Amino acid sequence: MKASDAIINIAQSYIGQQELKGNAGFKDEWFEKKMKDRGFEAGDAWCVLFCELVLYETYKDTPFEYYIDRLFSKSAVQTWNNFRKDGPFKCCKTAVPGAVVIWQKFVGGVGSWQGHAGIVIEVLKYSFYAVEGNGNSAGGREGIEVVYKERTYAVPDTGLRILGFIHPAQGYIETIYENENILA
Repeated sequence: MKASDAIINIAQSYIGQQELKGNAGFKDEWFEKKMKDRGFEAGDAWCVLFCELVLYETYKDTPFEYYIDRLFSKSAVQTWNNFRKDGPFKCCKTAVPGAVVIWQKFVGGVGSWQGHAGIVIEVLKYSFYAVEGNGNSAGGREGIEVVYKERTYAVPDTGLRILGFIHPAQGYIETIYENENILA
């Protein structure tokens, strides 16, 4: 199994997980424990921590686990900057299945420290589908759950703008999964 396939399978397995109102925690105790293990604290916007959880579960007990623990931050923008500076993960403007997509929030045309993140599931010509933590399947602005959502590449004058995509690290992980049938 390719790392990208493992990332997609793990991300999709969490669709529908919901938070307690106000980012206070999560409805399912086992999901809350996993998120707390990744650093979640009550009140946190948790989209990046969800992506970290997915990649951590994919690369656990491999040499890439070190980079997951070190490069992810609670901030989407900081996570992007960390991955661009270090590690075996390729960062670019091209979406691929299994990549982490990072957005930066712009207000009045000025970038802020805030952003959003998700896991790319499928890439189309003008859009892509992603699984995102702290999203809203009903389309509201308040994030409350893990969702499957179509996103476009369009860059608006204000709002979220794509910074780029953190591609899966391939190679070593395929051997692990083939030999141990972890996700087969």
